[in-house]
Amino acid sequence: RELHLYGFGHGHIPGPNKSVAQLVEAWLTTTPLALPLHEAPDIWAVVAHLSRHLRALPTHTVLSFFESRYTLLRGGLRQAIMASRARLAREATDNALRVRIQAALHAFEAETGATVKKMPLSVETALSTIRYTLATPPEHGQFASMSVQVLLATLLQLDPAPLARRLVKDAVMAGSSLHAAVGEATDKGIRVHPRTQVTRGSPDPTKYEAGTLLLAVGVTGSDPRVRPWNVRVLKPRP
Repeated sequence: RELHLYGFGHGHIPGPNKSVAQLVEAWLTTTPLALPLHEAPDIWAVVAHLSRHLRALPTHTVLSFFESRYTLLRGGLRQAIMASRARLAREATDNALRVRIQAALHAFEAETGATVKKMPLSVETALSTIRYTLATPPEHGQFASMSVQVLLATLLQLDPAPLARRLVKDAVMAGSSLHAAVGEATDKGIRVHPRTQVTRGSPDPTKYEAGTLLLAVGVTGSDPRVRPWNVRVLKPRP
């Protein structure tokens, strides 16, 4: 199911004359998760600040808040956990490869030929590690035995960003009835595509403030940073 949204200008729709940070900060004041966000320049910084805030708060406070307001979606939580684990594995391997390559360069500069000859094996070992890590299937049995509450707690400690994105979405929906309608559509699994007749194509919602309001409520986009917004880990209770 798809919805093509033709807006004004570069594809945005009328909304509040406020930034994402202002909307989120105002909305959070009514919750136990209140957080000043006046120093967050854009939506990416808002998610980063809010993620750190969620991890720093008492775990029971955060879990109680989400359990009281949302239905926990097992599939989305599992997907978010697996994506976070894969990202952490890639980052660890990138760092390991960087260290090995730098060591090879230092050895080359020092003209220690024997050390340089050993470096290809060292790099191949690191590459084999990442191939094994990413090819190994997730612990399906482990997930099957986990309750949704445990999955939520696991994601909170591993990577709170998906939870932060849900809060950002709800804050924007609370601040604009039009954006709320779009957000309700994406919550139902409808893919919403922003369109514009100005450039005869699909605008990039990451490029301007009004576009990030649409991004916050789940519209699609070509930028890789948009994809995580489409992973639904929580569903607001009626």
